Amino acid sequence: MLKFLLPFLLILTVPGISQKAYSNAKPQISSSYRLFMVGKNFSTSSLTGHVYLLTTAENISIDEVKRRQEDFSLLHDEIPTLGMDSRFHWIRYQVRNASPDTKNLIADIRYNELNDVCFYVLDSIDQVTYSREHFNRKTHISKKPVHSRFFSFPLRLKPGETVSVYWRLYRRESFIVVPAGLFDQEYFFTFNATYDFFLYLSLGVFTFTFLLSLLLYIFTKYRLLLLYSGYTLFYGLSIASMEGILTQYFHLNFSLLEDNTKNVFFCCLNFFVILFAVHFLEIRSFLGRKIYRLCIAQATLVLLFGVYLLLTPFTGTTSLILSAVAMFDMLLVLSLVITALLYKKRIAILYLIAMSPLFVSASWMILTIIFGVTRTAFFYQSFPFLPFFEMIVLGIGLGYKLIIDRNHYLIGLNTLQKQFTSSIVNTQDAERQRIAADLHDDLGGTLATIRRRLWDLRFKINNENLAKELDELDPLILKSSDDLRRISHNLMPPEFERIGFANSLKQFVTEIPSQPTKFQFVVSGDVQKMPLEVELNAYRIVSEMVQNIFKHANAARASVQLLYQSDFLRVVIEDDGNGDKVEKSSVLASGMGLKNSILRADYIGASLLRESGEAGTFVILDIPYRYISNDADEPNQDTAGR
Repeated sequence: MLKFLLPFLLILTVPGISQKAYSNAKPQISSSYRLFMVGKNFSTSSLTGHVYLLTTAENISIDEVKRRQEDFSLLHDEIPTLGMDSRFHWIRYQVRNASPDTKNLIADIRYNELNDVCFYVLDSIDQVTYSREHFNRKTHISKKPVHSRFFSFPLRLKPGETVSVYWRLYRRESFIVVPAGLFDQEYFFTFNATYDFFLYLSLGVFTFTFLLSLLLYIFTKYRLLLLYSGYTLFYGLSIASMEGILTQYFHLNFSLLEDNTKNVFFCCLNFFVILFAVHFLEIRSFLGRKIYRLCIAQATLVLLFGVYLLLTPFTGTTSLILSAVAMFDMLLVLSLVITALLYKKRIAILYLIAMSPLFVSASWMILTIIFGVTRTAFFYQSFPFLPFFEMIVLGIGLGYKLIIDRNHYLIGLNTLQKQFTSSIVNTQDAERQRIAADLHDDLGGTLATIRRRLWDLRFKINNENLAKELDELDPLILKSSDDLRRISHNLMPPEFERIGFANSLKQFVTEIPSQPTKFQFVVSGDVQKMPLEVELNAYRIVSEMVQNIFKHANAARASVQLLYQSDFLRVVIEDDGNGDKVEKSSVLASGMGLKNSILRADYIGASLLRESGEAGTFVILDIPYRYISNDADEPNQDTAGR
């Protein structure tokens, strides 16, 4: 983002910069030019202290420039700033080959936003020996004498030869810097290849991050991923536009946008930067809705200004407005980060680390203008790579936030699941209690009344055959009463709270008829008292398993074992029944009961294992003594793994 702010920072902090050329040091007029010497081992130079400037309001010829040598002034900066206007700037420096070999050099200005560039080489008697005219930001790389995105021209010097190099630079109503340089030809191409490698690597990371974030958003609908994808997309497009990649390599000339291309991308970038910061830092949680809406409004205004730039020609006024907007947005995001830190939002630390190069570099830029701190070529050339660091750190922060939000979601989901399970279990128990009471009080009383009436009828009739048939009904009524009492007790065990889980279960198992299955009940270890809710649900699970054996297994023998361990109770239920065969034939009959048992086991934090084979069925229920309540904030570790 800083390279986009470079012209805007200069415009805002330097009064009158659009009216005259600017240098940190006062220009000095000189009739004798400093001669730059190219030695045998020369590789590159920024030509600091050897570049001279002449600015004219009119477009004059090279011949006129030769007659105005006394008007040139020395530029002291490594990266000179020429201001913001529509004047013509002539750059001049002299070079001598001090080596015994012919030197193939490249004269270069690494700034591709110029509307017109002319290049001239004059010999020692001021005769033009080489000239190339009217290159601009749209000139394709294939039409340039040196294949470079920037303005680069060949310079061949024989041993001892001295030449004067002239550049004429023009940019309409916009900002100009002059990162001039002189390279050995071989070093130039090596340097460009290395520079482009890291640049394309950064753009590749931007592209990959954009596609990955967008794809993840499609599947997750997580809004931050959409904002991050827009963030990376327009960051990459802004860098590609600024570096001339869109125009030079992809032939993308936006005739409608012209010089506004980069500015429109920058407005879109600021839109996503603000929205991402607002939602990443979750400012609504600590600053309220009003501040949140103000930030959204600012982001919307930036986007609308981008639409305005899209529909109107480029002017210096719009550039000034955009500079103010850029400064305001940067300070807005910084203030949000600092406020989040004051509210102890740990995620803000990552955001501050990500943006620290931008803030440090912006401060350095202001210092170079106000206090004359040196601005170096390394500082200038590092701008395109600062976003790479920012995107990597923000990506890590986004991943961390996704994990945190996922954990919060899982905790909330687990709590909701527990509440839902509790509701189901409590509803079932309440319904069991109601049914048990109805069976015992209503149906039990009705059966007792029927038995008494039958006895009355038995003694009133004189028909022996009919009396004998009435006598045969009495055992059936007694059996029905016993079955009713057993079912009622199973639904809601009498005195369960008083006698406890082990005794209630023993009572239940011993009351089961010995035909067709004979049950054995075993208790081992010191009996541990557990919460009533845990014991009651464990009783429901075991009774469900026992009834399945009794009804479906066709087993000769079965056992229920309570094994009290040091940390948990293990309940083992096994039989020698049909196993898998029963499993296939009684899916509908036992499936709902098994699901209900699994639900109850999860509810009390127990683990339930059931294995069935040809030799029978084997069930293990492990119940930890440490009961996890329904209102716990953390998910159950046993159930979370299943």
